[in-house]
Amino acid sequence: MRITTRMSVEEQHISAEIDLDWTFGQMCEDAPQDLQTVLALGYAALADSKEKIDLRAFLDPSPEAVIRRSEELALRASSHEDPIDFMKTQMIFHDLLYRTLQKHGERDGMTAVFNKVAFGQYLNDLMTDSKADFEANERRRAEDQGIPRNQEKEHVAVFMIDLDGFKVTNDYVGHAAGDAVLIEVANQLKKVVRGTDIVGRLGGDEFAVAVRVKDAESAQAIQEKIEKIFLNRFIKWNIEADLTQAGKTLDEIQDKGFEVNGSTIKIPVLGSVGMVIADLDKDAKAALEAVDSQMFAEKKRRKDAGLAPSR
Repeated sequence: MRITTRMSVEEQHISAEIDLDWTFGQMCEDAPQDLQTVLALGYAALADSKEKIDLRAFLDPSPEAVIRRSEELALRASSHEDPIDFMKTQMIFHDLLYRTLQKHGERDGMTAVFNKVAFGQYLNDLMTDSKADFEANERRRAEDQGIPRNQEKEHVAVFMIDLDGFKVTNDYVGHAAGDAVLIEVANQLKKVVRGTDIVGRLGGDEFAVAVRVKDAESAQAIQEKIEKIFLNRFIKWNIEADLTQAGKTLDEIQDKGFEVNGSTIKIPVLGSVGMVIADLDKDAKAALEAVDSQMFAEKKRRKDAGLAPSR
């Protein structure tokens, strides 16, 4: 396994082209590419061509491990040609590793959008920033700096999406098919929003999106884009045996409303979308509770209108 990489952090540059030993290669073989890169940089920074180091020790956050690593780095620095440069390299590496692991700790392992905890934290930040911007504009207006009234405030729109008929996909087609549906929805949501917006999976088949908007009309336009994700969207799922992964026959699958063509099952991707404009005087928890109520009201409306499956 060979990694060639170059990264820049605060004008410090590290380059590495290295062959990874078997132990290290196994550890990061399945890791996300940017985590592999960071680990490879650390390996290059710590080891010379004759030394093998197992970097699993660097993933141990305990105080004892931190002290042990610090002592090891100090010992290495004392015999290095340029101790100060060596220690600087280590500091950069540890910063890279910490931030990379932190980022991956914020992500849902299946869909790569933010997990529930991280989404709540970033939503709080978004609401705090929006409120701070409004208050800053108010102060500038009080100082007669000519801030137009129509630019006085940005809102935070929060959307909650709950998939319709998802449980029956898991129960009859199988969890792998359900996972494919979740990944498809996450990918489509990421296409709808901007890079500065937040997409998260709150758990199960529930997603959330948070966006800064100028007004309710802008929020409504985004809701319409999200709802279009679920218009005539299907996943084609092939099975190689008479039974699905969930142990169901194709006849049983059809009885549940799935379209079956030969060994291919057509899985509809459906969802109900709720939206609220967050109250910036409250927190993310309050915003999520409010949008959750809106989403369930929309799900009931869709079922009553025959637009969402009752199964």
